[in-house]
Amino acid sequence: MIQHNSQKPYWCPELQELKQASIDAHNLWKLCDKSRSGIINRLRLESNYKYKLAIRELSYRNSMMICLTCIYERVWINFRLSETLNFLKCHSVQIM
Repeated sequence: MIQHNSQKPYWCPELQELKQASIDAHNLWKLCDKSRSGIINRLRLESNYKYKLAIRELSYRNSMMICLTCIYERVWINFRLSETLNFLKCHSVQIM
């Protein structure tokens, strides 16, 4: 059972599949006497690498989206503020 709010905002079904594949490969590796060479070890390392890489990429994309959203909001607020000030100046309203 996954707790509410325990996952990252970028979590998706693909990450869950990669995580499960990494866990399965690790468990298989443990059953095969934890050999540091061979096909089973390579499977374990590759599945773990794919999982970690996917997390890194999605985390980066998510942080970039948050950053772009903040920039957009700031630009929009500044635009609306300057638009309001220009309107007030054009209509001879004194600004305190």
